[in-house]
Amino acid sequence: MSVTEISPDWQTLQGTTLEGGYELKDIVEAAGERAVLRVRVLGDYTLKAVAIFHVLDRDAADEQVAIWQSIRGFEKTTSVSVPLGTGKLLLNGTPIVYVVYRAPDETLREGIEGRALTSEEATDAVRAMAKGLAELHGNGYVHGYLAPEEVRALSERVEISTEAIRRVNAEPIAQTSEAKYRAPESAAHNVTIAADIWCLGATIFEALTRKTYEAGLREEAAALKHPLGTLLDGCLDPDPEKRTKLVDFEPILRSKAPPPRPQPVAVPAPEPVKAEPVKAEPAAPVNGAGTNAVAPAEKAASEVAPAPAAKAENTDAPAHRPVLPKELPPKTASAESRKLPNELPARAAAFDSQKLPNERLPNERRARRSEEAEAGGNFSAKRGWLYAIGAFAVIFLILWLIRSHARQTPAAGPVPAAEAPAAKQPAWETKTLTPENKGAAAPARTTPPVSKPEPPVTAGGARTIWRVVLYTYRREQDAQNKAHELTSKRPDLQTEVFTPGAAGGPFLVVAGGRMTRDEAARMRLKAIQEGMPHDSYIQNYSK
Repeated sequence: MSVTEISPDWQTLQGTTLEGGYELKDIVEAAGERAVLRVRVLGDYTLKAVAIFHVLDRDAADEQVAIWQSIRGFEKTTSVSVPLGTGKLLLNGTPIVYVVYRAPDETLREGIEGRALTSEEATDAVRAMAKGLAELHGNGYVHGYLAPEEVRALSERVEISTEAIRRVNAEPIAQTSEAKYRAPESAAHNVTIAADIWCLGATIFEALTRKTYEAGLREEAAALKHPLGTLLDGCLDPDPEKRTKLVDFEPILRSKAPPPRPQPVAVPAPEPVKAEPVKAEPAAPVNGAGTNAVAPAEKAASEVAPAPAAKAENTDAPAHRPVLPKELPPKTASAESRKLPNELPARAAAFDSQKLPNERLPNERRARRSEEAEAGGNFSAKRGWLYAIGAFAVIFLILWLIRSHARQTPAAGPVPAAEAPAAKQPAWETKTLTPENKGAAAPARTTPPVSKPEPPVTAGGARTIWRVVLYTYRREQDAQNKAHELTSKRPDLQTEVFTPGAAGGPFLVVAGGRMTRDEAARMRLKAIQEGMPHDSYIQNYSK
């Protein structure tokens, strides 16, 4: 990813109104290729928001905006920061991307400046962060920057930031700064799910102790009160394969005591073996000490098979030469063994005839049982056929009854179509930004007239005008072009241009004209169902 080398002049953005009704106010922070500006939301001045800008090239800008835009499809009860709007623009020829968020009440880093979190508060924070990470991981993203500075509190809800999220195993596109916590296996950036879990453990440790986690503090983290100590010990394991998984968080948080640690098995020491004294055998005499001396090999050979005496052909041979045993002659089969194979059948028959009655009884019983089993098998086969015939008859009777009942039952009338479910509402009112080239001037067309502020008078004498705002423009011609385009495509929406203030704008593209609050709410749902922005809003312009 190549980044534009020329840093834009962020001060020129002050006073600019982004598409969707976001007026940029003062600069909160600006450093190089990133800036944060406070935002005033037109139509809801009570909503506090900020816009974050990054300098990126065109390819990276498209990919980053697509990532931010995909987060807007998360559920209402999400635990991640959902953008109010996102888009691209050119500032002095430099391409930049921006994302608009609700301003948090405070971050976790600001919350622990005065005191550490209690166990109950830390448990709630763990559950919220685990839920947010599960949503990111389930959609193919990782956080990569998790730290107390990235945990935000909005009213009673805790969420994690999404400014610098990246795809799993991919480098970040919009870099804020160097990550405060980096897992032991991460070289330059945290890009894995296991790294996010390690950073979560370091974040909770800092929230409980107000100390920045370091490699030598794992034992201190594990010594914290259960269940947080047990959870942190598993999250901060240096081996990513052994770290606690997100699905195991809730069982650990609900457990009453830590799991038992395996105890080392004591192996008994082997008993000493007493050495038996070895008897010394007499040494063999030296050659030539005597002619009667026999070598050990000669003695062993003579014990195995002593050779018959023979005449010595060489009387000068030494007495200690070993005598090898000669090959024994093969034994011939005896007459008794030759008779045995022929006599075996006769002897076996004679022995069987001499069995006592009690010895022959088991054979008779086995024969009788075999006959009974064969007879029972025939009876079981017959009984199976009877069951099959009975089941077929029952099925035939049921089918006949159903057919008879169907002939007598009149045809059912048409079922009224189910009412279409109402469109899913976002967690809060949001403003969608139109694409980069929406503000370009279009050829002159027949422009719808600008409505005049002549509100209807209610029965009580009070004037109430509600309008459905679809788009906001700084130039009247751009608003007229958009209204004309929508009128040609969606005439039932009755789009027109409305100016709430002086002639200098802003110019709003509204639908439905002047309505009551209920009529405006119904018109907004209808417009969204017909493809209008999901963050279209209603506003009371009573005078």
